[in-house]
Amino acid sequence: MGVFERINYKFFVKGHTKNSCDRGFDHIRRHVGRYDCWKMDHIVSAVNEAATSSSAVHISRGNEFFKSYKPLVTELYKKLVGVQQYQIFSMEATKPGVVQCKKGPDDEPVEQDLRRKVDGVLTESTKVERMLTTL
Repeated sequence: MGVFERINYKFFVKGHTKNSCDRGFDHIRRHVGRYDCWKMDHIVSAVNEAATSSSAVHISRGNEFFKSYKPLVTELYKKLVGVQQYQIFSMEATKPGVVQCKKGPDDEPVEQDLRRKVDGVLTESTKVERMLTTL
C-alpha cells in the first residue's frame, strides 16, 4: 500500500488482443472443443496435446494457491459503472478509491469514486490495509 504515486491499466479492445497468451488460449479452446471431455483429467490431457510449448497445471478448486479477493473488494468498494465501455483506468495515491476511466487515449477521463459510504464515512485506506493483511 502506498508504493506507487499513479497506476495506469490499459486494456486492448475486445477481440483485438496482441498478447501471445491470448492467442494460445484461443488455440487451446478450439483444440479442446473437438474432444469429448467428461472429467478434469480429459481436459488437462486435451490442453497438453494442444500446447506445443507449455503444459497445463491443474489447480483444484479450494486450493489456497489463489486467494479470493472478490468478497473483500465487494465489501470495501462499489461496482465500476460501465466498466466494459472503458479501455484505460488510472488511480492516483492522492485520490484513494477514485478511478479515472477513459474510452480511448485521447478521451477525457470520467472519475468514479468507488469507496462505499457507511454511516456517512467513506472507506478509509487504513481499513483497506488492515483487511488486506488479514486475508
